[in-house]
Amino acid sequence: MTKHFIHLFALTIIPVKAAIIISEASTVASAPIEIGSNIYNFDVNNDGQIDWSMTSRTQVFGSNGVSVLSESTTGFIYQTLTVGDFARIIPLAAGTLIGTSLEDSIYSWYHGFGQGLSSRANNQNFGSFYLKEGYLGFELQADDGTHYGYAYLESLGTSSIRISQVAWETEPGKAIQAGNVPEPSSSLLLAISICLTATRRKRV
Repeated sequence: MTKHFIHLFALTIIPVKAAIIISEASTVASAPIEIGSNIYNFDVNNDGQIDWSMTSRTQVFGSNGVSVLSESTTGFIYQTLTVGDFARIIPLAAGTLIGTSLEDSIYSWYHGFGQGLSSRANNQNFGSFYLKEGYLGFELQADDGTHYGYAYLESLGTSSIRISQVAWETEPGKAIQAGNVPEPSSSLLLAISICLTATRRKRV
């Protein structure tokens, strides 16, 4: 087993009452050429616990894809269930409010499981992020309560997704807007620190 550790440097911006931690990077979750899978683990708040993961896989007969996996303490925003439909993660637009009360009734929180984002099987392409880009809204549980955040994902095809930004709100219970970056004029620049570690494992 080969392990690669990717350290993403974060810009820590502290307003008067809360802080938004933003990690800029260009991590690509990509399915291996041979049959097997790669796993990318994200410790969003750098507390030593994995909050969510992405897995990219290649299976027999050429099927492949990228999926998101959730820990039991992490939830993702899904499309609300409808008759004859199933829950699916959908790309959120910039400015979408991510918090306890979602601003749009078509969204719901689902915890403890994930879903395929971009895949190909039986000569068909599918997935809510296939050839799309947008924000993945999440909430995570920490010792001081529930925190909200987002990740910006960009599909690179059926078997690859780029994660270029991850952000979370340090004040428990405080909502965050997808893609919202505090203005430097109203915030205090504290430090540049490591807040996210992505671990990639290859399993055959």
